[in-house]
Amino acid sequence: MIRAASIAALATVFVGGLDNVVRTVAGQSQPWLSDVMRVGLAIGVIVILAGVNIRGVRWGGGLQFVVTLVKVFSLLAILVLPFALVGLGDPEGIRVALLNQPEVVPFSWSGLGIAFFGVLFAYHGWMNVAPIAGEITRPQRNIPIAFLGGVGIVLFLYLGANLAYCLTLTLEEMKNLPEGDIVAAEFCRRLLGDHGAALASAAIMVSTFGALNGNMLVGPRLLYAMGEDGLAPRWLSSVHVQFQTPAAATAVLAAWTAVLLIVGYWAQRQFTMTKSLFDMMTDFAMFGAIIFETLAVATIFVFRRRLPDAERPYRCPLYPWIPLAYLALPAFVLFTMFIRDEERMQSFVGLGVIGFGALVYWVWQVQMKRAA
Repeated sequence: MIRAASIAALATVFVGGLDNVVRTVAGQSQPWLSDVMRVGLAIGVIVILAGVNIRGVRWGGGLQFVVTLVKVFSLLAILVLPFALVGLGDPEGIRVALLNQPEVVPFSWSGLGIAFFGVLFAYHGWMNVAPIAGEITRPQRNIPIAFLGGVGIVLFLYLGANLAYCLTLTLEEMKNLPEGDIVAAEFCRRLLGDHGAALASAAIMVSTFGALNGNMLVGPRLLYAMGEDGLAPRWLSSVHVQFQTPAAATAVLAAWTAVLLIVGYWAQRQFTMTKSLFDMMTDFAMFGAIIFETLAVATIFVFRRRLPDAERPYRCPLYPWIPLAYLALPAFVLFTMFIRDEERMQSFVGLGVIGFGALVYWVWQVQMKRAA
């Protein structure tokens, strides 16, 4: 639910970036790709990345390193660009849009909770180090460094890029961009013209491609571990004879992601939903993430109570206040999903999927016990 929907959402952004590049180069104002073509291309990208990661970890890891460099330098360029143009004495097109923002919308707790959904998706992925902990040297030292360092770098880059956007575009302009247009592309178009917009869209394609690859690298290893532990069908723990990668789990994740894209597109048309396919997938992913990742963090209380004398290879400063603070925010965000009409239906669909998954898991466990 979480991993597959995240991959589906990122694939739609990648295809949107491709559409922006092509129509900018061609000088077209209308989208180049139809909705059906967008879904088909998104599925195609997922299949290609699944093949790359089945081919070997070295391929996937090398690709991840390259696209991460492109992502970091792109965000740094966005951060610096408005200030560089002003410093060069060329303030044409630069205006401090923060001074021209519309009247502030009245505060509401439910609105704040829904706003956090976008924030959570932007920073989602911080936990991706954990599933590959078994392949990390000196994990007690390097995993906390990766968590804290990675989140710190992302905070700096994302907040810096958003500051640059707000110095160039008003919130109203960002909100009312045509469907499929990307804020970063419009930002670069405003400052550098159409060629800048095409370059920004290409950078976004590379960035989302990297995020897609990272999810496709980590996600199957969760299914693999579940199969190995007897929590899912054993064949999910099978590895490719030649490449020694979790090929079955990778194929299953790619297939399920494709199904989500197709069903999401069908639902969008069937029920004339106002949300884009990207928003549908991100809401779906974050609904599951808030529930299950919050439960995962909450296990620290269970383990400390059940195993009071166990070795503590990882410290939790200010226990129990830090994990309690973490639990409070996701609980609040989840609550707002059920009190707002726009999100309530998706929330119940999410609960239905979780309930069906729980039923399948229960049936599987009963069969396993009988077989034993």
